[in-house]
Amino acid sequence: MEESLNNRQGDLLHALELDLDRKEINAVNRAIREIRFKRRDIKDILINLVEAQNFIKANY
Repeated sequence: MEESLNNRQGDLLHALELDLDRKEINAVNRAIREIRFKRRDIKDILINLVEAQNFIKANY
């Protein structure tokens, strides 16, 4: 999932290099913002899972 989001973000960043009108630029910016939030959520989940795994190992 994270790799897919990274690829999509790269595509959107490349789209900003094109000659877009204001409406298209705003749409790309919104999409990038959403992807960044999703990526942050995934990273937070992974961090929490690692912490939980370490706690379980330490307290087994």
